[in-house]
Amino acid sequence: MRELLLLQLADSAFPTGGFSHSMGLEAARAHGLAHDATSVSRFLSDSLRQCAFGSLPLVNAMQDENASRRVDAYADAFLTNPTANQASRVQARSLRTAAEHVFCIQVPEGLLHHAPMFGAVTRALGLPLADARRVFLFQHLRGVASAAVRLGLLGPLEAQAMQRDLIPRAEELLANTAHCGLDDLAQTHPLAELCASRHDTLYSRLFMS
Repeated sequence: MRELLLLQLADSAFPTGGFSHSMGLEAARAHGLAHDATSVSRFLSDSLRQCAFGSLPLVNAMQDENASRRVDAYADAFLTNPTANQASRVQARSLRTAAEHVFCIQVPEGLLHHAPMFGAVTRALGLPLADARRVFLFQHLRGVASAAVRLGLLGPLEAQAMQRDLIPRAEELLANTAHCGLDDLAQTHPLAELCASRHDTLYSRLFMS
């Protein structure tokens, strides 16, 4: 049953609103950081690392059910980019609504951000932390690859092949962050973060962030 719950949570049809966000790729394209297959591949790899060190420690910390508010406060302090902070809040609300309606679970009150919310949902479902972390990182990678297709940077098959090529990188990052806690939160992709902070100033936008 746990395996099927994981698959349902990872399914692109599960309505969490993640596909409304490009994780900074749209702004990176506008500022010349992502313009061809090579630069998009580099962006995907760097973004994956940022997710691992900037979000997975929050998912890890949510295994302590008494730390919910503290973990969320760390997430809010860490997300200094207003666009990313707001995107995290929107995704958290969508995930709470979907999880409580679909799985009939109760998620702790006071959680505002996506990574802590994901940790709380998977904990409430009784899913192993290792599996929850893998799904979280997979969703991030899939989301950026999907955004690259919709922005016209990659074709669908090219994006899938690139995603496949990054699996060893994802596994390495999962191993490296297995024991990371709140004090290990880190910004590893500052240039993309600066671009993403200017997302709201773009003349035209396909994504919310």
